[in-house]
Amino acid sequence: MTARWPDPDRANIGRYVASLDLRSMKSRTCYRQVLHGFQDVAERYEALNQEVLLAWLRESAIRRAASTLLHRTRIIDRFLERLVEIGAIERNPVAALRDECNIKQSMPIWRALASRDPEQALAELRQPRPFRQRTGKNDGRACRDDAAQRIQIHFAAVALAVRPVPAVASRTGNRTAERHDRSMGGSEWHASPRGGMRKAQARLGENPSSPRPVDA
Repeated sequence: MTARWPDPDRANIGRYVASLDLRSMKSRTCYRQVLHGFQDVAERYEALNQEVLLAWLRESAIRRAASTLLHRTRIIDRFLERLVEIGAIERNPVAALRDECNIKQSMPIWRALASRDPEQALAELRQPRPFRQRTGKNDGRACRDDAAQRIQIHFAAVALAVRPVPAVASRTGNRTAERHDRSMGGSEWHASPRGGMRKAQARLGENPSSPRPVDA
């Protein structure tokens, strides 16, 4: 069973450095020094959180240049990720800040924590989350929903583009046409130019398709 961190015998640090297979003694010494210094700070706090990171940065800044300090934050970050993998800690506090700010890289988080006003710097890092993430929907389902919605909108637009425009006649126009037909003696001649003429010719006993004979 993996011991919880920080562990009194600091065996987690020894196993982690050994797993890196660092070739030079100088590199192994540097890693141990950085990690032991970080554990010294973490043991003074009840929880591994942002306060531990800030305290370690403040104490390390007294002895290290800013560029060197930021380089060593990578050692801390990778070590915390390994502790999460083996179950020695529940969550990497740097990863928690990345999620809170909605960014993927750790170095901007460390730079913000090392600044004069960490809270303001972190606030400036925060990025708005996409709508699907804010509503808690699954990313894959959200993509499928978006694609289906775009397809529906496309076909609706096509249907509107090809739909014929219905002929709309006003009620006043219809009543006027009816009165005009009655005044002309019926609707046979005016309802339809072709149909009305054929009906009238049929009543007169004529064949609408044959020419009218000429008297000799």
